[in-house]
Amino acid sequence: MTTTASSIQERERSQSQSQHTNNNYYNNNNPARARTRVRALDYHMERASEQQIQQVCHGDFAQAYEDAIGRPLPKVVEREIHSMMDRGICSGLIMAVLDYTAAAPRPSWAYARYVILNNYQRGINDEVEFYETLGHHG
Repeated sequence: MTTTASSIQERERSQSQSQHTNNNYYNNNNPARARTRVRALDYHMERASEQQIQQVCHGDFAQAYEDAIGRPLPKVVEREIHSMMDRGICSGLIMAVLDYTAAAPRPSWAYARYVILNNYQRGINDEVEFYETLGHHG
């Protein structure tokens, strides 16, 4: 039985995509990685101007959103995130929930928004408290 070059390329492409998905799943569900990302965001926010803060927040939230949902961050979601932060919701909680959302059966912004608001209403407003409610310590 002969194998054509196109079928070999297709198999390699499929394996590459599978590895990419598996790596994203591990990276997105790693609480230590999420805490590191939040610490970096907090560090930048303490030392930056308002314009720099918006650029850093957009970049970090955009990357976290794309990792979790699999699509680029829409402007409407970006506005919702900023609105949440204006109401007092911690950026750490938002980032942690985006990372958590990646493991959902159908990751979506609607699910992430529900988890963020539900936790905030229960008095959970940072990534440490959020991971403690999930039973992740470390």
